[in-house]
Amino acid sequence: MSGRLESVLSNPDLEVREQEPLHRHTTMGVGGPARYWVEIRSERALKIILQTLQETTLPRYVLGGGSDTLFTDEGFQGVVLHPSGARDLNIHHNEMVVGAGWVLSRVIQHAARTGLSGMEELYGIPGTLGGAVAKNAGAFGREIAELVSWIEVYRWDGSFHRISGDEAGFVYRDSQVRREGVIWRVALQLRPGNPDAIRQQMNNIYARRTRSQPYGFRSSGCIFRNPPGDSAGRILDQMGLKGYRVGGVWVSRRHANFLVHRGEARARDVLELIREIRQRVQRERGISLHPEVVLVGPRGEEPW
Repeated sequence: MSGRLESVLSNPDLEVREQEPLHRHTTMGVGGPARYWVEIRSERALKIILQTLQETTLPRYVLGGGSDTLFTDEGFQGVVLHPSGARDLNIHHNEMVVGAGWVLSRVIQHAARTGLSGMEELYGIPGTLGGAVAKNAGAFGREIAELVSWIEVYRWDGSFHRISGDEAGFVYRDSQVRREGVIWRVALQLRPGNPDAIRQQMNNIYARRTRSQPYGFRSSGCIFRNPPGDSAGRILDQMGLKGYRVGGVWVSRRHANFLVHRGEARARDVLELIREIRQRVQRERGISLHPEVVLVGPRGEEPW
């Protein structure tokens, strides 16, 4: 980065690191280095870095908790923006206005303490609120898109916009807004409830997750989107793919739609396993499985 680099490096709310290993920042724990990693600790700092990036041709990518992103072994030849400073939280009647840097489960815990319901089904989904909104996270019949009143986003040209949930372009496990810039703040429309009853529901949801999902292993969460009217995990289980392995990564024996590893895998192992699973399911069942995880190559998102 050039031009305004001096002001970036001297800003206490911005931390720029070169050749930052991305495996440290994703839940799968694979991927090469980022040319630049930028820790953004304030809204003002976000404005500065976006202005700086206007003077470059570097690709950029926004990363929250890294639970739904797979970087290749070649890394990312641009700027990874991590908006960790988006941490404000305010409640107005039944509306909770939250910074995108909050961990999603912490947001749900805070809502429960204040007697606000509606997010319980999402409890235990890894990652940040911003990432959950960007990918329209969902579970047990609930999608976060159903709760979003509005989103404050800084687009790549530095302009600030507040858009309604209806304008965010939510679809199954994706949104248009995530491609437009950096989500900084989200308003969630909840409903009043009994704190004890809300916490009980959260505990029930968490227990269901721990019984069915591979906790204690590195994973990106569900790898494939569910095909219409079916479950990707059920299909892979019926095909006997639990335990199938490539290099240091394998199909979870607990939930077939999770790929897991203990730290020795490379991104190429994950990519090869995904490719082999898709080919086999297409060949044997005539079903096209589409990955839910975002694949990011050296210059940005890549198609599967």
